[in-house]
Amino acid sequence: MRYLRYIIILVIAGSLFGCELPDNINPKMASVVPAKALFTSAEAMLVEHINSLDQNKNIARLLAQYNAQTTYYGESQWNFYDRALPDEMWETMYRDILLDFKEAKRLIDADKSLTSEIKANQKAVIDILEVYSYHDLVDVNGNIP
Repeated sequence: MRYLRYIIILVIAGSLFGCELPDNINPKMASVVPAKALFTSAEAMLVEHINSLDQNKNIARLLAQYNAQTTYYGESQWNFYDRALPDEMWETMYRDILLDFKEAKRLIDADKSLTSEIKANQKAVIDILEVYSYHDLVDVNGNIP
């Protein structure tokens, strides 16, 4: 009988503190993202990433020897130690930028308010930026999926 009381209390407590409460919904978080916002975000991240001289974010210029190191020259000799510098570039380009381009392209296809010419133009710009992103990734990492 005593165990039954504990089980009932646990069930009631579990139902009160479930994840489906309206308090757990963030009203400031977007539930639907327009394709324009994804495209603009990915484009801005791409330009910021490519133009960054910070070697902790963009190692492409260092590996192409556009930038030189005078004090810590290990990375210039492709010796990355434990800092995992190419991983930051990979995550930004492959996971964030290219995924946003892919999702923007999907949302453009699903948008019924756009004409076929506008869709073709927007997807052409996304294709160009995707090719540029892959070009930068291949230059640094070699063959990629």
